Amino acid sequence: MANKQIILSHIFDATPKQLWDSWTDPEQFSRWFNPAEGYDLIIHEYDVRVGGRMRFDMPQPNGDLNTQEGVFHVLDPFKEIVSGSSDKSFLIRTKFIEMGEKTKVVVEITGVPPEYHADAVQGWSSGFNKLETLLARL
Repeated sequence: MANKQIILSHIFDATPKQLWDSWTDPEQFSRWFNPAEGYDLIIHEYDVRVGGRMRFDMPQPNGDLNTQEGVFHVLDPFKEIVSGSSDKSFLIRTKFIEMGEKTKVVVEITGVPPEYHADAVQGWSSGFNKLETLLARL
């Protein structure tokens, strides 16, 4: 599956707790996770516990809703979140690494076909930019 893995990292001017909250609070998550500028997620279910389900729409400028759903597999407060499909064929592993006043976030995504990697990297970059803006306002 190595050819289907994407690894991204970004250093945020925030604490691991602030970043954890931005991933686990549905209101905050909805404001940054959709990479489409000017569009927030529409959260239908966001049960933050191991085995808890998430389901949301990721509206796109072309009118597509881009419905997403998954399960929380690992929740290690302020350190790691693993979510994705219930069969684990698609996973997002997010690690929060404290670096003094900043936090490095490392996101490992598995199960994405190689032809979608460039779009995924661009989407996450846009999402990280939205997250920086959100964190600056908190």
